[in-house]
Amino acid sequence: VVYSGHKHYHSFKFQGIMTPDGLLSSIYSPVVGSCGDWMLFQLSLLENDIKKLFDNNNIPQEERLYIYGDPAYTGSAATIGAYKKPRGHQLTAAQCQFNKDMSENRVAVEHGFGLVQQYWAKNSYHLSQQISLGPVTASYLTACLLTNIMTCLHGNQVAEQFECPLPTLNEYFAGSRVVGGENG
Repeated sequence: VVYSGHKHYHSFKFQGIMTPDGLLSSIYSPVVGSCGDWMLFQLSLLENDIKKLFDNNNIPQEERLYIYGDPAYTGSAATIGAYKKPRGHQLTAAQCQFNKDMSENRVAVEHGFGLVQQYWAKNSYHLSQQISLGPVTASYLTACLLTNIMTCLHGNQVAEQFECPLPTLNEYFAGSRVVGGENG
Protein backbone atom coordinates (compact mmCIF):
# COMPACT_ATOMS: atom_id res chain seq x y z
CA VAL A 1 0.00 0.00 0.00
CA VAL A 2 2.79 2.49 0.79
CA TYR A 3 5.54 1.19 -1.53
CA SER A 4 7.63 3.70 -3.46
CA GLY A 5 8.94 2.38 -6.75
CA HIS A 6 11.36 5.32 -6.87
CA LYS A 7 12.91 4.60 -3.46
CA HIS A 8 12.39 0.81 -3.71
CA TYR A 9 11.00 0.53 -0.20
CA HIS A 10 7.82 1.32 1.69
CA SER A 11 7.65 4.94 2.73
CA PHE A 12 5.69 8.01 3.66
CA LYS A 13 6.22 11.38 2.02
CA PHE A 14 5.95 14.83 3.57
CA GLN A 15 5.73 18.21 1.87
CA GLY A 16 7.55 21.05 3.55
CA ILE A 17 8.20 24.72 3.08
CA MET A 18 11.31 26.36 4.42
CA THR A 19 11.20 30.13 4.76
CA PRO A 20 14.27 32.35 4.17
CA ASP A 21 14.92 32.46 7.92
CA GLY A 22 15.67 28.73 7.76
CA LEU A 23 12.53 27.58 9.56
CA LEU A 24 10.28 24.76 8.44
CA SER A 25 7.09 26.76 8.25
CA SER A 26 4.69 24.24 6.78
CA ILE A 27 4.75 20.45 6.88
CA TYR A 28 1.92 18.54 5.25
CA SER A 29 1.08 14.86 5.21
CA PRO A 30 2.02 12.06 5.43
CA VAL A 31 0.99 10.45 2.19
CA VAL A 32 2.15 7.17 0.75
CA GLY A 33 5.64 7.34 -0.72
CA SER A 34 4.42 6.48 -4.21
CA CYS A 35 2.35 9.69 -4.36
CA GLY A 36 3.85 12.22 -6.77
CA ASP A 37 4.97 15.67 -5.62
CA TRP A 38 2.30 17.49 -7.65
CA MET A 39 -0.46 15.30 -6.19
CA LEU A 40 0.91 15.91 -2.70
CA PHE A 41 0.85 19.66 -3.35
CA GLN A 42 -2.76 19.48 -4.52
CA LEU A 43 -3.81 17.40 -1.52
CA SER A 44 -2.21 19.91 0.85
CA LEU A 45 -4.49 22.74 -0.38
CA LEU A 46 -1.48 25.01 0.16
CA GLU A 47 -2.33 27.09 -2.90
CA ASN A 48 -5.74 27.93 -1.38
CA ASP A 49 -4.15 28.77 1.99
CA ILE A 50 -1.67 31.14 0.36
CA LYS A 51 -4.41 32.83 -1.65
CA LYS A 52 -6.49 33.31 1.53
CA LEU A 53 -3.45 34.72 3.34
CA PHE A 54 -2.94 37.33 0.61
CA ASP A 55 -6.65 38.10 0.26
CA ASN A 56 -7.30 38.38 4.02
CA ASN A 57 -4.37 40.78 4.40
CA ASN A 58 -5.35 42.86 1.34
CA ILE A 59 -2.03 42.26 -0.41
CA PRO A 60 -2.28 43.59 -3.98
CA GLN A 61 -1.62 41.12 -6.80
CA GLU A 62 1.61 42.86 -7.86
CA GLU A 63 3.06 42.55 -4.33
CA ARG A 64 2.32 38.86 -3.82
CA LEU A 65 5.25 36.52 -3.46
CA TYR A 66 5.70 32.96 -4.66
CA ILE A 67 7.10 29.76 -3.27
CA TYR A 68 10.07 28.56 -5.31
CA GLY A 69 10.02 24.82 -5.74
CA ASP A 70 11.24 22.00 -7.88
CA PRO A 71 9.73 21.54 -11.36
CA ALA A 72 6.84 19.44 -10.01
CA TYR A 73 5.35 22.57 -8.40
CA THR A 74 5.32 24.94 -11.37
CA GLY A 75 1.66 24.41 -12.30
CA SER A 76 0.33 26.54 -9.45
CA ALA A 77 -0.51 30.22 -9.08
CA ALA A 78 1.34 30.15 -5.72
CA THR A 79 4.61 28.62 -6.89
CA ILE A 80 7.34 29.16 -9.45
CA GLY A 81 10.22 27.02 -10.58
CA ALA A 82 13.10 27.12 -13.00
CA TYR A 83 12.50 28.27 -16.55
CA LYS A 84 12.30 25.37 -18.97
CA LYS A 85 13.80 25.59 -22.43
CA PRO A 86 10.97 25.86 -24.96
CA ARG A 87 10.98 23.24 -27.69
CA GLY A 88 13.12 24.52 -30.55
CA HIS A 89 14.21 27.66 -28.68
CA GLN A 90 16.77 28.75 -26.10
CA LEU A 91 16.35 30.46 -22.76
CA THR A 92 17.26 34.13 -22.61
CA ALA A 93 20.38 35.21 -20.73
CA ALA A 94 18.15 36.63 -17.97
CA GLN A 95 16.25 33.33 -17.66
CA CYS A 96 19.52 31.37 -17.49
CA GLN A 97 20.82 33.71 -14.78
CA PHE A 98 17.56 33.38 -12.83
CA ASN A 99 17.82 29.58 -13.00
CA LYS A 100 21.45 29.70 -11.81
CA ASP A 101 20.72 32.07 -8.92
CA MET A 102 17.66 30.16 -7.78
CA SER A 103 19.45 26.82 -8.06
CA GLU A 104 22.08 28.04 -5.59
CA ASN A 105 19.35 29.17 -3.19
CA ARG A 106 17.49 25.90 -3.59
CA VAL A 107 20.61 23.93 -2.65
CA ALA A 108 20.82 25.88 0.62
CA VAL A 109 17.17 25.12 1.35
CA GLU A 110 17.69 21.41 0.59
CA HIS A 111 20.53 21.44 3.10
CA GLY A 112 18.13 23.06 5.57
CA PHE A 113 15.74 20.15 5.16
CA GLY A 114 18.72 17.85 5.60
CA LEU A 115 19.17 19.23 9.12
CA VAL A 116 16.14 17.22 10.23
CA GLN A 117 17.99 14.03 9.25
CA GLN A 118 21.33 15.32 10.54
CA TYR A 119 20.04 16.25 14.00
CA TRP A 120 17.56 13.39 14.34
CA ALA A 121 19.16 10.60 12.31
CA LYS A 122 16.57 7.98 13.20
CA ASN A 123 14.21 9.66 10.73
CA SER A 124 16.54 8.86 7.84
CA TYR A 125 16.63 5.10 8.45
CA HIS A 126 13.69 3.62 6.61
CA LEU A 127 14.17 0.27 8.34
CA SER A 128 13.53 1.80 11.77
CA GLN A 129 10.67 4.02 10.60
CA GLN A 130 8.03 1.37 10.06
CA ILE A 131 4.36 1.78 10.87
CA SER A 132 4.42 -1.32 13.05
CA LEU A 133 7.42 -0.10 15.08
CA GLY A 134 6.11 3.27 16.23
CA PRO A 135 4.46 6.59 15.44
CA VAL A 136 6.37 7.51 12.27
CA THR A 137 4.49 10.75 11.59
CA ALA A 138 4.78 12.00 15.17
CA SER A 139 8.49 11.21 15.17
CA TYR A 140 9.14 13.19 11.98
CA LEU A 141 6.97 16.17 12.95
CA THR A 142 8.64 16.31 16.36
CA ALA A 143 12.03 16.28 14.64
CA CYS A 144 10.89 19.22 12.48
CA LEU A 145 9.81 21.18 15.57
CA LEU A 146 13.08 20.44 17.36
CA THR A 147 15.03 21.46 14.23
CA ASN A 148 13.20 24.79 14.25
CA ILE A 149 14.11 25.24 17.91
CA MET A 150 17.76 24.52 17.09
CA THR A 151 17.57 27.05 14.25
CA CYS A 152 16.10 29.74 16.52
CA LEU A 153 18.89 29.15 19.03
CA HIS A 154 21.87 28.65 16.71
CA GLY A 155 20.86 29.68 13.18
CA ASN A 156 21.57 27.66 10.06
CA GLN A 157 23.00 28.14 6.58
CA VAL A 158 19.63 29.07 5.06
CA ALA A 159 19.17 32.05 7.38
CA GLU A 160 22.79 33.02 6.75
CA GLN A 161 22.47 32.78 2.96
CA PHE A 162 19.33 34.91 2.90
CA GLU A 163 20.57 37.20 5.70
CA CYS A 164 17.31 36.81 7.60
CA PRO A 165 16.99 37.51 11.30
CA LEU A 166 15.75 34.62 13.38
CA PRO A 167 12.90 34.82 15.83
CA THR A 168 13.54 34.29 19.50
CA LEU A 169 11.99 31.16 20.94
CA ASN A 170 9.27 33.30 22.53
CA GLU A 171 8.47 34.90 19.17
CA TYR A 172 8.54 31.52 17.45
CA PHE A 173 6.15 29.86 19.88
CA ALA A 174 3.88 32.92 20.02
CA GLY A 175 3.70 32.98 16.22
CA SER A 176 4.10 36.73 16.39
CA ARG A 177 6.35 37.07 13.34
CA VAL A 178 3.88 35.84 10.74
CA VAL A 179 1.90 37.88 8.25
CA GLY A 180 -1.21 39.03 10.04
CA GLY A 181 0.26 38.15 13.46
CA GLU A 182 0.52 40.60 16.32
CA ASN A 183 3.77 42.06 14.98
CA GLY A 184 3.20 41.29 11.28
